[in-house]
Amino acid sequence: MFKQNGECVLDAKCNPIPVVEKAQANQSSNQKRTRIGIVAWDYHDLCRGVHNEPNGVAALGAQLLEKKGYKVMAIPHTDFNPRDKLVRRVQYLEQQLKNLLSTGKYKRILEAVYSSLMAAVPLMWSPDKKHSDRERWICIYPAYINSKKTLAEGRRVSKEKAVENPTHQEIRDVLSAAGLKIGVENKLYSRERSKEMLYRGRIRVQIKNDDETLINPLFPTRDSILVYLGQMIPKLKSRSGKTGGSEQSQAQQSGATKKKSKGRR
Repeated sequence: MFKQNGECVLDAKCNPIPVVEKAQANQSSNQKRTRIGIVAWDYHDLCRGVHNEPNGVAALGAQLLEKKGYKVMAIPHTDFNPRDKLVRRVQYLEQQLKNLLSTGKYKRILEAVYSSLMAAVPLMWSPDKKHSDRERWICIYPAYINSKKTLAEGRRVSKEKAVENPTHQEIRDVLSAAGLKIGVENKLYSRERSKEMLYRGRIRVQIKNDDETLINPLFPTRDSILVYLGQMIPKLKSRSGKTGGSEQSQAQQSGATKKKSKGRR
Protein backbone atom coordinates (compact mmCIF):
# COMPACT_ATOMS: atom_id res chain seq x y z
CA MET A 1 0.00 0.00 0.00
CA PHE A 2 2.84 2.38 0.88
CA LYS A 3 5.56 2.85 -1.71
CA GLN A 4 9.12 4.01 -1.12
CA ASN A 5 10.83 5.06 -4.34
CA GLY A 6 14.41 5.16 -3.13
CA GLU A 7 16.74 4.89 -0.18
CA CYS A 8 20.09 6.38 0.78
CA VAL A 9 22.17 5.41 3.82
CA LEU A 10 24.93 7.70 5.11
CA ASP A 11 27.66 7.12 7.65
CA ALA A 12 28.65 9.52 10.45
CA LYS A 13 30.57 11.69 7.94
CA CYS A 14 27.59 11.81 5.56
CA ASN A 15 29.30 9.57 3.02
CA PRO A 16 26.99 7.20 1.10
CA ILE A 17 27.26 3.58 2.23
CA PRO A 18 27.28 0.97 -0.57
CA VAL A 19 24.71 -1.80 -0.52
CA VAL A 20 27.19 -4.39 0.80
CA GLU A 21 28.36 -2.15 3.63
CA LYS A 22 24.78 -1.21 4.37
CA ALA A 23 23.96 -4.80 5.30
CA GLN A 24 26.96 -4.86 7.61
CA ALA A 25 25.93 -1.51 9.11
CA ASN A 26 22.50 -2.90 9.92
CA GLN A 27 24.14 -5.56 12.06
CA SER A 28 26.17 -2.99 14.01
CA SER A 29 23.91 -0.88 16.22
CA ASN A 30 26.85 1.22 17.47
CA GLN A 31 27.64 2.67 14.06
CA LYS A 32 25.94 6.01 13.56
CA ARG A 33 24.17 6.26 10.25
CA THR A 34 21.41 8.26 8.60
CA ARG A 35 18.75 6.57 6.53
CA ILE A 36 16.96 8.71 3.97
CA GLY A 37 13.77 7.48 2.36
CA ILE A 38 12.93 9.07 -1.00
CA VAL A 39 9.24 9.30 -1.84
CA ALA A 40 7.78 10.71 -5.07
CA TRP A 41 4.25 12.11 -4.80
CA ASP A 42 2.13 12.40 -7.94
CA TYR A 43 -1.25 14.12 -8.18
CA HIS A 44 -2.99 11.11 -6.60
CA ASP A 45 -0.95 11.64 -3.42
CA LEU A 46 -1.68 15.36 -2.95
CA CYS A 47 -4.78 17.20 -1.81
CA ARG A 48 -6.84 18.86 -4.50
CA GLY A 49 -7.08 22.60 -4.97
CA VAL A 50 -4.46 25.12 -3.92
CA HIS A 51 -3.22 23.01 -1.00
CA ASN A 52 0.08 21.43 -2.00
CA GLU A 53 -0.03 18.99 0.90
CA PRO A 54 -0.07 15.17 0.96
CA ASN A 55 -3.36 13.42 1.48
CA GLY A 56 -4.00 11.11 4.41
CA VAL A 57 -2.54 7.98 2.81
CA ALA A 58 0.67 9.70 1.66
CA ALA A 59 1.13 11.44 5.02
CA LEU A 60 0.64 8.14 6.86
CA GLY A 61 3.25 6.47 4.66
CA ALA A 62 5.76 9.23 5.47
CA GLN A 63 5.04 8.90 9.19
CA LEU A 64 5.58 5.13 9.06
CA LEU A 65 8.95 5.66 7.37
CA GLU A 66 9.92 8.10 10.11
CA LYS A 67 8.89 5.56 12.74
CA LYS A 68 11.25 3.06 11.09
CA GLY A 69 14.12 5.52 11.47
CA TYR A 70 14.10 7.20 8.05
CA LYS A 71 14.41 10.86 7.23
CA VAL A 72 11.82 11.32 4.50
CA MET A 73 12.70 13.35 1.40
CA ALA A 74 9.41 13.88 -0.43
CA ILE A 75 9.38 15.03 -4.06
CA PRO A 76 5.93 16.35 -5.12
CA HIS A 77 5.17 16.33 -8.83
CA THR A 78 4.45 20.07 -8.64
CA ASP A 79 8.06 20.82 -7.70
CA PHE A 80 9.85 18.49 -10.11
CA ASN A 81 9.56 18.68 -13.87
CA PRO A 82 11.10 15.74 -15.79
CA ARG A 83 11.70 18.09 -18.74
CA ASP A 84 13.99 20.33 -16.71
CA LYS A 85 17.66 20.38 -17.61
CA LEU A 86 20.14 18.28 -15.70
CA VAL A 87 21.61 21.22 -13.81
CA ARG A 88 18.18 22.26 -12.55
CA ARG A 89 17.45 18.71 -11.38
CA VAL A 90 20.69 18.55 -9.42
CA GLN A 91 20.01 21.97 -7.90
CA TYR A 92 16.56 20.77 -6.85
CA LEU A 93 17.97 17.66 -5.15
CA GLU A 94 20.67 19.77 -3.53
CA GLN A 95 18.10 22.09 -2.01
CA GLN A 96 15.98 19.18 -0.81
CA LEU A 97 18.93 17.52 0.91
CA LYS A 98 20.05 20.84 2.33
CA ASN A 99 16.66 21.28 3.96
CA LEU A 100 16.63 17.69 5.19
CA LEU A 101 20.11 17.41 6.68
CA SER A 102 21.36 19.62 9.46
CA THR A 103 25.02 19.08 8.57
CA GLY A 104 26.92 20.94 5.88
CA LYS A 105 28.55 17.80 4.50
CA TYR A 106 25.63 16.90 2.27
CA LYS A 107 27.59 18.13 -0.77
CA ARG A 108 29.54 14.88 -0.84
CA ILE A 109 26.32 13.06 -1.59
CA LEU A 110 25.49 15.48 -4.35
CA GLU A 111 28.90 15.07 -5.92
CA ALA A 112 28.29 11.34 -6.23
CA VAL A 113 24.80 11.91 -7.65
CA TYR A 114 26.06 14.63 -9.99
CA SER A 115 28.92 12.50 -11.33
CA SER A 116 26.59 9.58 -12.04
CA LEU A 117 24.15 11.84 -13.87
CA MET A 118 26.91 13.47 -15.87
CA ALA A 119 28.15 10.08 -16.99
CA ALA A 120 24.76 9.34 -18.56
CA VAL A 121 23.81 12.77 -19.95
CA PRO A 122 26.05 15.12 -21.99
CA LEU A 123 26.95 18.34 -20.20
CA MET A 124 24.91 21.32 -21.39
CA TRP A 125 26.49 23.98 -19.18
CA SER A 126 30.01 24.43 -17.88
CA PRO A 127 31.40 26.88 -15.31
CA ASP A 128 34.53 27.11 -17.46
CA LYS A 129 32.63 29.20 -19.98
CA LYS A 130 32.94 32.96 -19.76
CA HIS A 131 30.07 35.20 -18.79
CA SER A 132 30.17 36.65 -22.29
CA ASP A 133 29.31 33.21 -23.72
CA ARG A 134 25.59 32.90 -24.38
CA GLU A 135 25.44 29.55 -22.56
CA ARG A 136 25.99 31.41 -19.28
CA TRP A 137 23.34 34.05 -19.88
CA ILE A 138 20.20 33.69 -17.82
CA CYS A 139 16.97 32.58 -19.52
CA ILE A 140 13.63 34.35 -19.21
CA TYR A 141 10.35 32.98 -20.51
CA PRO A 142 7.21 35.16 -20.64
CA ALA A 143 5.50 32.66 -18.34
CA TYR A 144 7.87 33.70 -15.53
CA ILE A 145 6.05 37.03 -15.14
CA ASN A 146 2.60 36.13 -16.46
CA SER A 147 -0.08 36.94 -13.88
CA LYS A 148 -2.45 34.53 -15.65
CA LYS A 149 -0.14 31.60 -14.84
CA THR A 150 0.04 29.69 -11.57
CA LEU A 151 3.25 28.77 -9.81
CA ALA A 152 2.87 25.22 -11.10
CA GLU A 153 2.55 26.59 -14.63
CA GLY A 154 5.84 28.47 -14.35
CA ARG A 155 5.17 31.87 -12.78
CA ARG A 156 8.16 32.89 -10.62
CA VAL A 157 7.02 36.17 -9.09
CA SER A 158 3.96 37.10 -7.07
CA LYS A 159 0.83 38.12 -8.96
CA GLU A 160 1.21 41.68 -7.69
CA LYS A 161 4.60 41.93 -9.44
CA ALA A 162 3.52 40.09 -12.59
CA VAL A 163 1.87 41.39 -15.76
CA GLU A 164 -0.97 40.02 -17.86
CA ASN A 165 0.12 37.90 -20.84
CA PRO A 166 3.55 39.41 -21.60
CA THR A 167 5.35 38.54 -24.84
CA HIS A 168 9.01 37.97 -25.53
CA GLN A 169 8.97 41.07 -27.77
CA GLU A 170 7.94 43.22 -24.80
CA ILE A 171 10.63 41.66 -22.63
CA ARG A 172 13.18 42.31 -25.38
CA ASP A 173 12.16 45.96 -25.74
CA VAL A 174 12.30 46.67 -21.99
CA LEU A 175 15.68 45.02 -21.44
CA SER A 176 17.17 46.61 -24.56
CA ALA A 177 16.09 50.03 -23.30
CA ALA A 178 17.77 49.21 -19.97
CA GLY A 179 21.10 48.71 -21.77
CA LEU A 180 21.40 44.96 -21.23
CA LYS A 181 22.83 42.61 -23.82
CA ILE A 182 20.13 40.16 -24.86
CA GLY A 183 19.44 37.37 -27.31
CA VAL A 184 16.15 36.06 -28.68
CA GLU A 185 15.59 32.32 -29.15
CA ASN A 186 12.67 30.50 -30.74
CA LYS A 187 11.99 28.25 -27.75
CA LEU A 188 8.76 27.09 -26.12
CA TYR A 189 8.54 26.82 -22.34
CA SER A 190 8.31 23.20 -21.24
CA ARG A 191 5.28 23.92 -19.02
CA GLU A 192 3.43 25.86 -21.70
CA ARG A 193 0.40 23.93 -22.94
CA SER A 194 -0.42 26.16 -25.89
CA LYS A 195 1.66 25.78 -29.05
CA GLU A 196 0.63 29.12 -30.54
CA MET A 197 3.31 31.54 -31.72
CA LEU A 198 2.11 34.08 -29.16
CA TYR A 199 3.56 31.95 -26.35
CA ARG A 200 6.85 31.10 -28.06
CA GLY A 201 10.12 32.89 -27.48
CA ARG A 202 12.87 32.89 -24.87
CA ILE A 203 15.11 35.79 -23.91
CA ARG A 204 18.71 35.32 -22.81
CA VAL A 205 20.30 38.11 -20.79
CA GLN A 206 23.92 38.74 -19.82
CA ILE A 207 24.12 40.19 -16.31
CA LYS A 208 27.87 39.81 -15.59
CA ASN A 209 31.10 40.68 -17.34
CA ASP A 210 33.95 38.22 -17.69
CA ASP A 211 35.64 39.77 -14.64
CA GLU A 212 32.58 38.89 -12.47
CA THR A 213 31.43 42.53 -12.25
CA LEU A 214 27.78 43.35 -12.86
CA ILE A 215 26.84 44.95 -16.16
CA ASN A 216 24.16 46.93 -14.35
CA PRO A 217 24.15 47.10 -10.52
CA LEU A 218 20.36 47.34 -10.62
CA PHE A 219 20.16 43.77 -11.94
CA PRO A 220 22.31 41.45 -9.81
CA THR A 221 19.98 38.45 -10.21
CA ARG A 222 17.27 37.08 -12.46
CA ASP A 223 14.62 37.88 -9.84
CA SER A 224 15.56 41.56 -9.93
CA ILE A 225 15.08 41.53 -13.71
CA LEU A 226 11.71 39.81 -13.41
CA VAL A 227 10.49 42.43 -10.93
CA TYR A 228 11.74 45.21 -13.22
CA LEU A 229 9.89 43.69 -16.18
CA GLY A 230 6.69 43.57 -14.17
CA GLN A 231 7.04 47.28 -13.47
CA MET A 232 8.04 48.48 -16.95
CA ILE A 233 5.98 46.37 -19.38
CA PRO A 234 2.66 48.01 -18.35
CA LYS A 235 4.28 51.39 -19.15
CA LEU A 236 5.04 50.50 -22.77
CA LYS A 237 3.25 52.54 -25.43
CA SER A 238 1.76 49.39 -26.91
CA ARG A 239 0.18 48.62 -23.54
CA SER A 240 -1.06 52.15 -22.90
CA GLY A 241 -2.50 52.29 -26.42
CA LYS A 242 -4.44 49.10 -25.83
CA THR A 243 -5.76 50.42 -22.53
CA GLY A 244 -6.74 53.76 -24.03
CA GLY A 245 -8.40 52.09 -26.98
CA SER A 246 -10.45 49.84 -24.73
CA GLU A 247 -11.55 52.78 -22.59
CA GLN A 248 -12.48 54.77 -25.70
CA SER A 249 -14.51 51.88 -27.10
CA GLN A 250 -16.32 51.50 -23.79
CA ALA A 251 -17.12 55.22 -23.80
CA GLN A 252 -18.44 54.99 -27.36
CA GLN A 253 -20.61 52.02 -26.46
CA SER A 254 -22.04 53.81 -23.42
CA GLY A 255 -22.76 56.90 -25.56
CA ALA A 256 -24.52 54.80 -28.17
CA THR A 257 -26.74 53.17 -25.56
CA LYS A 258 -27.69 56.61 -24.20
CA LYS A 259 -28.66 57.81 -27.68
CA LYS A 260 -30.78 54.73 -28.23
CA SER A 261 -32.55 55.23 -24.93
CA LYS A 262 -33.30 58.88 -25.83
CA GLY A 263 -34.69 57.86 -29.21
CA ARG A 264 -37.05 55.39 -27.62
CA ARG A 265 -38.49 58.11 -25.42
